[in-house]
Amino acid sequence: MIKHIMLTLLSHPDPTPDWALRAADALAVHLDAQLCAALAVVTIPDVSTPLARRLVGADAAIAAENRYSLDNADKLATRFSALIGSNDTHRLARILSGHIVDPNPIASHARLFDLALLPAYGHPDTRWLIEGLLFNSGRPVLILPERPAYRWDHIVIGWDGSRAAARAIADALPLCRRARTVEIVTVTGEKALPSDLALDDVIHHLSCHQISATGQMIPADEDGAGQALLTHARRQAADLLVMGGFGHSRMREFFLGGATETVLHAPNLPILMSN
Repeated sequence: MIKHIMLTLLSHPDPTPDWALRAADALAVHLDAQLCAALAVVTIPDVSTPLARRLVGADAAIAAENRYSLDNADKLATRFSALIGSNDTHRLARILSGHIVDPNPIASHARLFDLALLPAYGHPDTRWLIEGLLFNSGRPVLILPERPAYRWDHIVIGWDGSRAAARAIADALPLCRRARTVEIVTVTGEKALPSDLALDDVIHHLSCHQISATGQMIPADEDGAGQALLTHARRQAADLLVMGGFGHSRMREFFLGGATETVLHAPNLPILMSN
């Protein structure tokens, strides 16, 4: 079940827009879940030199940016409290960050929830936040781009028989139960697929959860499986794409696999990812 949702809010350089708060609240209502927030407050340290202070006024510039960030944080906290109709301090956690948003404390906080929401609105640290949440939180991540309307009626699930895809299906069950149509899609022609984990088996598994689903195999296009999934979901007017996120750690950096990378580059619909 999804009964406890964390919305990621960012204070700098561009604060999380109001549409994201409204969309998160509507999703919580849809799932009959409690919405909380993790507010990342960016604070730029003093890295200037005496010469920079004299020539370009670095101290004043840094102080101004920090005031701007703190002001944004206060406004976001006020708007969030007004949205949920509560001043309960347990519903919003302020997480201090450096000059960029550190994903690690946000990912750690997300472990207390069933689902982490990350609005996608062009913030420069979005990529690192997705990777941090996806690989460090142990929770599914829902990437939320701006849309004219948010419905959760038609769900497309990418299936390749992998562990991550299986995890994504399990995490998406609460949304699938409320959807009108669920479609399982396997992209062929890009990599070898396990023959013993066919679409019919996934459809049967979902039927055990009282979810009626259909299945379809589509060919990978010249841009790969990720683009094929996005194109198919768009053509079907899907409200949500569900897929596994792939990656491995090296030198504390995460490198996403091909399909995942393509989907995250410019999401045009909400994407639920698990690892």
